[in-house]
Amino acid sequence: MIQIKGKNYIRVMTDKTPMKFFHIICMIYISSMLSVNFLTLRLMPIAIPFTDLVFPIGGGVLLFPIGFLLQDITTEVYGYARSRQLMWLGIIAMALSVTYSSIIIHQPYLPEWTQNHNAFIGAFGNLPTHTFGNIMGLITGSIVNDYILSKSKIKLDGNLFALRCISATLIGDLSYQLVSYLIAWTGEMSMTKSILPFFIFALLYKITFNIVTLPISYITVEYLKKKENIDIYDTKTNFNPFKFTIT
Repeated sequence: MIQIKGKNYIRVMTDKTPMKFFHIICMIYISSMLSVNFLTLRLMPIAIPFTDLVFPIGGGVLLFPIGFLLQDITTEVYGYARSRQLMWLGIIAMALSVTYSSIIIHQPYLPEWTQNHNAFIGAFGNLPTHTFGNIMGLITGSIVNDYILSKSKIKLDGNLFALRCISATLIGDLSYQLVSYLIAWTGEMSMTKSILPFFIFALLYKITFNIVTLPISYITVEYLKKKENIDIYDTKTNFNPFKFTIT
């Protein structure tokens, strides 16, 4: 048996933890990230009540908070290294999917299918740039989010999960958007009339989503800790964001 000790706690787990639910989290995370990436170019208008202000938001933003929610759960239960692995699995899936789609849309097509071909070019032509922005944003925002949640867990002996989760998500999402939105949307939309209100709306939406779903996160965390017989405290974790393997 392995004992992980801290000031006021002892967490016990077997030498070979089965990780019965981690692959399910990976599946949901990768599916949500692929959906976010492909829907990001589907712009939807948002009108501010009692004003003439209308600005666009990407379709992926409504689904994106699920990714951070799953990373919070993974970091809290399985530790920073597993959440980092989760992030890289999502990034690899996005990179492979956009590479394949880019190859396919540039293949020969029949003349009578020109309209169909042009529609695909319009839908997926700019996807590589937006995917690059998403990847850079995820590397920045996810690592910041997971690092804060992991370190604060040690500092607070695993208490105040709600406060730690909201704080980590706020800073992590802010970091993600600063990197991702600047790469993806600069030059395509007005900075003050479109990108800035989009930025603010997305951040407020994600924080609200995080707060509303806190009961789900808390119940899931407690359930997984009990079922997996694991509760990792990253006292000796290598926090290198570019490391994939887990030691």
